[in-house]
Amino acid sequence: MSLPLVMVSSVVEGFENQRQAARIGIEKAGCRPILVNEDATSTALSSRNLCLDSVWAADLLVLVIGARGGWLAPSGKTVVREEYEEAKRLGKPILVFLQNCARDPEAETLARDVSDYVRGTFRQQFDSAEDLATKVAASVQKFLPSLTMRTTAPSVLTNFLSSASSPFSEASLRIAVTPSRADELFSPVELGSDRLATLILQLAHSADVGLLHYSHSTTCSLNAQSLIIESRSERSARAFFSFNERGHLMGEFSVSSLAPSGSLVFDAFVVREEDLEQTIEKVLRFQGLLFDELDPHLRHTDFLFNCGLRNLRHQSVLRGAVVSNSRTVRSTSPPDLVTSYAEPRIIARSRLLAGSDEALRAATLLGRNSK
Repeated sequence: MSLPLVMVSSVVEGFENQRQAARIGIEKAGCRPILVNEDATSTALSSRNLCLDSVWAADLLVLVIGARGGWLAPSGKTVVREEYEEAKRLGKPILVFLQNCARDPEAETLARDVSDYVRGTFRQQFDSAEDLATKVAASVQKFLPSLTMRTTAPSVLTNFLSSASSPFSEASLRIAVTPSRADELFSPVELGSDRLATLILQLAHSADVGLLHYSHSTTCSLNAQSLIIESRSERSARAFFSFNERGHLMGEFSVSSLAPSGSLVFDAFVVREEDLEQTIEKVLRFQGLLFDELDPHLRHTDFLFNCGLRNLRHQSVLRGAVVSNSRTVRSTSPPDLVTSYAEPRIIARSRLLAGSDEALRAATLLGRNSK
């Protein structure tokens, strides 16, 4: 289950013990802390954008004010004040902790503003790092019930897998991978940006993924809800998938185009389980790499996942099948939709990048359930 994210906003230099104490308190409360200076890896973002992006990612801001106001940003405001004002602008809840000490002018002004009787935030005083850890833990834990942690309904995946609408008339593989957490991954404005489309296309074509091929014609379009990617080869439509601002990936892939073209009989009556497994693994890895780029703070750590085969007709799903000019035709048709799981499976984010086991499991169940 994805844990609430709590960002610590404070000066850094000379305040290491207090920041570590805030981290301990947040973890004791059952949440995941964000401490930008201590935890952030190298990134293309500027330091300012990384800090403000961290505020956006957090569910709650813990603001700790000591003796110093800290560095001034180009705006003329301290970095801590910018983070506080960004949290206020986004409507993020804020818990304020004031150290019992003398403060420089910048710190005193910020402490006075955040403590304003009408527009400010109720705050707690602390003396030592140990005192801060205890009070942060108690305050965050008490605040948790008021945090809204919406989850993605399993029906979102089920409805996609069972939808009659399809770009394929032949058998196809459907794959749905969505974050368990139902919050926005980015704003709807970003959904239509060239940056996102370029990132998706680059990752899908990359050697690490291979979900799309440069030899195929690929189009990218935007509808009211999602970014749509469609890839076609000379033989048929090969891939069709959508991605929205909540990080929901819904893909459909032509099964017949996965098979070799050496035998029409083979194409007509066999779906190779190995091909299904390979495509599923590519989709999982693509989603994992995409979230590494779009969600560096690990706001989303758990995912719902399911696969379905539709329109199999008289095709059999076999592992270890070889091309042949003869094939036994199954006497009964499978259901219109065969799924790996009756209900979407919950998988950890780490399983997306190391998706071979999940892909093998899902493909095996598709073959077994299609019998």
